[in-house]
Amino acid sequence: MKYFLAVLLLLLLPVTQAASVIFKFEPQLTELSVLDVYGAADYPEISPIINAFQRKYPTIKVIYTEWSTNSLYKAFVEEPQSRPDIMLSSAMDLQFKLVNDGNAISHTSAETERLPDWAKWRDQIFGFTFEPAVFAFNADVLGDQFVPHTRTQLVQFIQQNSQQLNNKIGNFDVEKTGIGYLVLGHDRLQTSSYFRLLEVLGKTNARSFTSSSAMLKALSTGELLLAYNINGSYANTWSGLHPNIKVVIPKDYTTVFMRSAFIPKQAKNTDDARRFMDFLLSDEGQSELSNKTSFNPLRQEVVAEEKRVFIGNSSSLRPIPLDLSLLVFTDKMKREVILNEWEYFMKDYD
Repeated sequence: MKYFLAVLLLLLLPVTQAASVIFKFEPQLTELSVLDVYGAADYPEISPIINAFQRKYPTIKVIYTEWSTNSLYKAFVEEPQSRPDIMLSSAMDLQFKLVNDGNAISHTSAETERLPDWAKWRDQIFGFTFEPAVFAFNADVLGDQFVPHTRTQLVQFIQQNSQQLNNKIGNFDVEKTGIGYLVLGHDRLQTSSYFRLLEVLGKTNARSFTSSSAMLKALSTGELLLAYNINGSYANTWSGLHPNIKVVIPKDYTTVFMRSAFIPKQAKNTDDARRFMDFLLSDEGQSELSNKTSFNPLRQEVVAEEKRVFIGNSSSLRPIPLDLSLLVFTDKMKREVILNEWEYFMKDYD
């Protein structure tokens, strides 16, 4: 039976004042149950995995609500009466805080048992992708110039090309974007070039974006010449469609974050939520992620060797683990420090 889905409407939620988009995935057979999924993933990226799940369970109707990472967290906290059956997000720190605060149920299965310890916590939250933060350049404009592969080289590159790069560098708006804040906070712990990098980004009037897709679109048209700390999975897909986009995996270190999932205590359909969780982590689900989406699956053994773009000779990889260390980033005082630093450098040069 041919798959049917319909985009319904754009909603403005009165409590959070944050926009969300609802998509309904109709069942292939007579509807027996409804699974409510909230996610901070673009609809075109998440839809193949939901389609695959429904092929396996054709009587389940899936309602997917798309959010930004911060608005998803805010809606969950402020609207306890409207919580979904599954929460998906790339903002690991925000997801972990919700779970640590007692908002998730436990789930164990053969699929969760196969996960490495750093990709799960207390059998309540589970990583299902493994995604690097990378540099990306517009190769058409940069021509034969040396392409930096470390943050020290990147600082020098920006300094040497400051006029050409003025107002042409994109980075995340860390005040509005959860994953942007998390990756920047991780930079702060990993590199001695952190403050120099912020300084040169500020002096060249780097522009702030709320998504990797928006930066990549601007990069493909030449509106941007450089994007920093963008989602490598998205960047790899865009570079395949737009050969002028060159993706660079940093050699000093590559921050790797996971998209994570948990089942809220208020879930109305825990049976299907458990089925969906196991599907995400299964060979079948991970293969769908690898073959049909831009996401890099957590379990690389299901990925064809030629597609292992980011894994392999990867001594520079720095995965952010799903553990208590994430609470550092949700600490109010620590968050204020990071945001104040970012605002000082990004806005002081305007």
